[in-house]
Amino acid sequence: MRVHKYWYGFTLIEVLVVIVIIAIITTVAVVSYSGFADKRKLENTAQQLRTLTQSLESEALFYPAVMGLRFASNNYAVYRFNMNVVTHTGEWQLLQKGPLVDSIRIPSGIQLQLLSINEQTKVDTAADKPQIVFLPSSHVTSFTLKIALQNYAKYYLLMAQNNGELQLIQK
Repeated sequence: MRVHKYWYGFTLIEVLVVIVIIAIITTVAVVSYSGFADKRKLENTAQQLRTLTQSLESEALFYPAVMGLRFASNNYAVYRFNMNVVTHTGEWQLLQKGPLVDSIRIPSGIQLQLLSINEQTKVDTAADKPQIVFLPSSHVTSFTLKIALQNYAKYYLLMAQNNGELQLIQK
């Protein structure tokens, strides 16, 4: 009787080569996914800020009210101008609750920078006052807002014209 000796299986070198290939593929996938997640976070925030700006325009037009918006490096504040019809004086009220305020949470790592603002319609720059005003007549303080993510080369510009026209441009 004849016995055949066949070795079934893989050598150590073959197993190590497969492990190295899997490690390389996994590394590429993880790096690609993290870049995709950053891009998505930036894109979502830019779209949400555009929607917020459109909502403030609509609120000013349909309420009718004078609305305001102030940007800081990583957040924003919404204001409404309250007018006393008897004394003909008014003041800005910071809105603390409501759909306009609660609609957006700026994710960590997102940086907001107001690049330009129309000097003719610029309001008081005090920290408790808006930088941008939305009037019931559909006029808006023209501005350019840069929306960027730390350590990420691409960014968005949200630009508004006096007539309320908005543009969101990816750079």
